[in-house]
Amino acid sequence: MYHQPLIGYWEFLAVAFGLMCIVTQWPKFPERSDRFRLIATQALHWGAVLVAMNIMVLFRVQSLLPAPAISLVLLTLLALGTFLAGVNFLSLEICFLGLAMALTVPAIAWFKQAALFLVLAAIFVIGLGLVLWPRLTYKRTT
Repeated sequence: MYHQPLIGYWEFLAVAFGLMCIVTQWPKFPERSDRFRLIATQALHWGAVLVAMNIMVLFRVQSLLPAPAISLVLLTLLALGTFLAGVNFLSLEICFLGLAMALTVPAIAWFKQAALFLVLAAIFVIGLGLVLWPRLTYKRTT
């Protein structure tokens, strides 16, 4: 919508998902050393996702793609990181979240291409409804 990637938004989501992974898995690790390993592995995992995101928004890489495409790439990286975190924890919920985010990427791309068609189709349906509504209501009252 803004025709520029919201880099801070995607970075915030990556950090939030990392914290979500730690909080949801914390009870499964009763030992202090296991909890330290959980925090360390998640920090490395989500740090790698953040590094990949920042590589995509470097000036030279960003100049090759339009801003909406950069946002879709960042969403794809976030979805991949989420899905892999779910695989790591054997968590269907986190895997499903990552898969759902990944499926929104082609849906958003399709919607952007089909937006004009969808608006015209909606106008056509509304217009058809306005034309046919008096005829349908008139037949019911007689």
